[in-house]
Amino acid sequence: MSGISETSEIVQFHHAIVGSGLLSIEDPNWTVDVYAAVPEGMRVDAVAGNNLQQKMITSTYGFYQDSNGGPTSVDINPYFYEFAPDLEWDSRVTIGALDQTGAPYDSNQLGSVGIDWTDFENGGDLSVGNGTWYILPVDQQGQAMPFVSHDCTEQHGVLIARLTAMGLDSTVMVEALVQGRDASGTTWQDTINYSFDYQANEDCNENLIPDSCDIANGTSNDTDGNGIPDECEAGCEGDVDGDGDADVDDALDLISAWGETGSHQADLNDDQIVDVNDLLLLLDWFGNC
Repeated sequence: MSGISETSEIVQFHHAIVGSGLLSIEDPNWTVDVYAAVPEGMRVDAVAGNNLQQKMITSTYGFYQDSNGGPTSVDINPYFYEFAPDLEWDSRVTIGALDQTGAPYDSNQLGSVGIDWTDFENGGDLSVGNGTWYILPVDQQGQAMPFVSHDCTEQHGVLIARLTAMGLDSTVMVEALVQGRDASGTTWQDTINYSFDYQANEDCNENLIPDSCDIANGTSNDTDGNGIPDECEAGCEGDVDGDGDADVDDALDLISAWGETGSHQADLNDDQIVDVNDLLLLLDWFGNC
């Protein structure tokens, strides 16, 4: 099961797997972004639970919750990532904005009412019988934006959650009443149930899109047909510092390593010593990539 969504008139839920094992802990885990996909030109203003749609977000083995974060995107301060790296993968709900800065927008105006976050913040399910997280219809973050779904299709939609599920064999379920507006400003409501599980993917260029989707959609070339984007295999001769080029910084690093023996990145000819022969090679390759 990669993703099963019940038929709805307007909105469909999609997910995009960000990665697995991103947390510093040893327990298996995987992180996913969940989107409400809507036709281009529409927006999402609220994700709600009522007496017909009570249990909103569940996972077989629970969710990761960081002590430095909170249940919504306005509780996530990205400036803390340097000191608390796991906070980036904290489970949170949202509309459009990933964190309290509003990224990729200028601000985050998310609000909530009627929701008891206790179980969710303790790593359990989020169950809502009479509550919602929402923005106002004038807030930019509700506008549908392009994204690439787990099935490599290009969609328009709004991010509604980033979740880190525990256990690679866990199943995540999301169900909700979603409200928004169409391009003419007319309000719509739709209900949807969606469940999905983990599928391994590689993301060698770290653009948060699986390599298979990059290749399938033509954003990356795979000339040898081995399933790896060409840009991930194209090494740069003379790239001592690993930044993808051969320039003055590499020359300075090589000189700093002068005389080092054994395996070393500055040993460009692999003779187990960093010396004049390596520098001559670097000067030959200088500026080629």
